[in-house]
Amino acid sequence: MVQEVVFIKKQKAILDNIGFNIKIERKNQNIKQAALAKGICSISYLSKIENGKILPNEDIVELLLRRLNIEIIEVCSKEEDDIISSLLELYKEGLLYRNQNLIRKQLPKFIDIKFRFQETDNLYLYHLLMFRLLLITNDNSTDYESKIIQLKSIENKLSEKLKFIYYFNLALYYYSLNDNPNLVSYFKKSLRQKEYVMLHEWENADFYNALSLFYLKGRDYFNVVKYSSMALEYYKDNHYFERIIDGSIVLGIAQRNLLEFKNAEVNFSAAYKLTKRLNLSIYNGMIHHNFGALYSAQGNCEEAIKNFEKSFSYKQENSQLSTSFSTILCIIREYSKQGDSSNVLKWCNIGIDLLNDNCELKTFFHSYFFHFNVYRAKYSAYADYEIVLKKSVKYFKKIKDYRYVQKYSMMLGDYYRNQSKYKAASLYYQYSSLSALKQKKITSVEDL
Repeated sequence: MVQEVVFIKKQKAILDNIGFNIKIERKNQNIKQAALAKGICSISYLSKIENGKILPNEDIVELLLRRLNIEIIEVCSKEEDDIISSLLELYKEGLLYRNQNLIRKQLPKFIDIKFRFQETDNLYLYHLLMFRLLLITNDNSTDYESKIIQLKSIENKLSEKLKFIYYFNLALYYYSLNDNPNLVSYFKKSLRQKEYVMLHEWENADFYNALSLFYLKGRDYFNVVKYSSMALEYYKDNHYFERIIDGSIVLGIAQRNLLEFKNAEVNFSAAYKLTKRLNLSIYNGMIHHNFGALYSAQGNCEEAIKNFEKSFSYKQENSQLSTSFSTILCIIREYSKQGDSSNVLKWCNIGIDLLNDNCELKTFFHSYFFHFNVYRAKYSAYADYEIVLKKSVKYFKKIKDYRYVQKYSMMLGDYYRNQSKYKAASLYYQYSSLSALKQKKITSVEDL
């Protein structure tokens, strides 16, 4: 009787696994159930196979796999353990070193071969680890949405640990898309789920590091300090130097925003020394940008400009165009504080030319067109400053970036006031005030 129960459980696991593999492969190839089942079995029979409701006929499975043009290698328990151990090792390396080239080199041996695991948890773990590794490689050819649909179909079957990895993966995915509602939702779920699982130290460090970035995005600087410090402790103890640099920069940014300028300088300096010692020049642009922001926060425009311009130079050398625009905007602002119109216009033109020279960047960083055009209009005698500001307010309102709705509405209010158009000025000052409240999630005066 016991042997019969064990046999049934094993058969059920094999059934779930083969059905899940067929379902994933069919969706990856964008094949409808009707097209896959045609001439082999009924659609309802295929649906039952995919959802693990029947033990399929081996001949039918063979025909389905042949039509999908895949071979699923059935592995024994020992081979299965070796495959998962090898993938976990790559996963750990990926999280701790962020070595995209290593992951890209190793991943094909796990992607190209389809494994028929006996243990269902191993099958689910395999897909969860692969999802995270693909995220690290920043592979734009991957259909992440399709993979998420597949993972959501097994959410209720996941163990507590796998459910944590699942929520965490989705939080990171939505973080990469700047999808704040989903980002917040899944980070909260992963935080709650973490209470039910035991993680390795390196997994905790990776999670705390991600939390620090999540809170940095939300400008919750006290939590940034808390979680980045926890991650840094592990990275320092185990000599993961690049993670130390990343963590020190994030911690310094939070301290700068908390007006802890000395502590921020200590962390930026530590990161800079480590990059020099390890000859990691790729970090120089980021570090000098943050030194520039630190000096700017203290009102030292000259040192701020010097560091921002160094940052831009390093970013150009390392082809870090995607992060160059924020540095250009910071340079423009510093020169604007000094009323240096020629340098404001010079850097506005540099930014606009860079965007125009690259169609992909132009689309992704479209916001910077409005920023650069506002300052170019403000300091150009021939540009229509009023129209440019109105377009900018409309654009940032559309994308719900209320920080810039507030800023450019205030600039419009100032413009109308100087033109003695007090009614229009009052209207845009009101827009500015309402946008400030929206940033704090305040919807009623009673919330103040």
